[in-house]
Amino acid sequence: MRKSMVLLAAVIGMTPIGCQASEVLLPEEANAFAAEIDEVVDNTLEGLSEGDYEKHVQGFDDELRDEIDPIVAFPQVYDEIMTTFGRYESRELVRVEDRGRFRTVIYNATFSKDPSVTVRVVFWRNDPEHRISALTIEPD
Repeated sequence: MRKSMVLLAAVIGMTPIGCQASEVLLPEEANAFAAEIDEVVDNTLEGLSEGDYEKHVQGFDDELRDEIDPIVAFPQVYDEIMTTFGRYESRELVRVEDRGRFRTVIYNATFSKDPSVTVRVVFWRNDPEHRISALTIEPD
């Protein structure tokens, strides 16, 4: 049995979103937002897959960046991702949801050891720079 993992969220503190209902964006709006964040999401996942801390956190907001230690926490997360999922290969947009002050982008990602991984990337809705405030990676 494959253990369920909510990686990075436990390490870097997923911002609580609460019990508010989410609103799923229409495909046109979701695709437009996803196009704006494609590069930052790829850099985050590629940086993690490559063991490159700076590349991995370059799109994080200040609070999230401060929570992941490059000496202890990042290598542990890297090892866990490599052992469980392998290297990041690609992703496909599933949907984008707004909930309160947050916008969550959900992907089905392919890693070398697991072709079906759910990646959730959370942003503050009012942040024009689209910096990542939370990230989870878990098996489907």
